[in-house]
Amino acid sequence: MEAIVKISGKQYRVAEGARLTVDRLASKVGDEVSFGDVLLLADGAKATIGKPVVEGAAVTARVVAATRGPKIVVYKYKAKKRYRRTQGARAEQSLLEVIAVSGPGSKKTAGPAKADAAPAKAGKAESKTPKIDSKAANSEPKAAKPASKAAKAATADARAESPKTKSAPEGTPPDPEVVE
Repeated sequence: MEAIVKISGKQYRVAEGARLTVDRLASKVGDEVSFGDVLLLADGAKATIGKPVVEGAAVTARVVAATRGPKIVVYKYKAKKRYRRTQGARAEQSLLEVIAVSGPGSKKTAGPAKADAAPAKAGKAESKTPKIDSKAANSEPKAAKPASKAAKAATADARAESPKTKSAPEGTPPDPEVVE
């Protein structure tokens, strides 16, 4: 049985036995937490979509570890001004192992989520969404250039017919016309 569950404002696709990294929860390592915000529940070919949540469905998980995400370094620099600032951050994260995914009417239903405490810091969540190749998505053939020889000739004729705005001072010979 698989489910899409909302944990700390983010959505995760989970199955029994899966491990996922989420923003730090208020629970200690080894505690079991239950999440009641199940948005979709899939059991083989049968899927139940919540409006907005599936009533009676819950996901139970155990907190395996409390870790920190990768270090992110922010460096500010302004040239020729002797301005340099360095700041770093690491997201607080919890590693969860899903114990059970229960649906409505099953024996293992759980109440509302008790681990909906505010996360310590926001960080990147694991995403299992496939990346789309931008070259494959934009594989339409390019259109031919609209400027042809006939269009260039028409533009040159229009330029030749337009009156010249500059007038030469008196007593000077006129400029020869430029033919393209």
